[in-house]
Amino acid sequence: MSLGIAKFTQFQKAQRDTAEAKEWLAHIGASGRGSDTLQLSHAHCSMKLTIAGQYTDGGKNYWESPSCLNSALLSVIIRKRDELLAEAVELLKSRETSALIDAKSEIDAINAAIEAAAA
Repeated sequence: MSLGIAKFTQFQKAQRDTAEAKEWLAHIGASGRGSDTLQLSHAHCSMKLTIAGQYTDGGKNYWESPSCLNSALLSVIIRKRDELLAEAVELLKSRETSALIDAKSEIDAINAAIEAAAA
């Protein structure tokens, strides 16, 4: 029987992802050089949405959102950033918790193998 720690490794990655996001977010609103206050920049952000699927047989598979929609959506995201970023961090935390719970079965199997070897 081959035992590994893949699920625990997935938890550790999820944990690092949450920490990395929180560290990046901590800079928003912070003081920069001189009188700069660090903020999200509409001019430097980018985004696009993509619809996947064919409308007709032989048609194209992906439909990218128009730049006018991307710009408007980015404005909404920046305006509602506190709420949306908090929700994104909660999603990362939820993934972290789920990964840790998933690792329990793996840890239980490792513990059972240790007990069997010690018997």
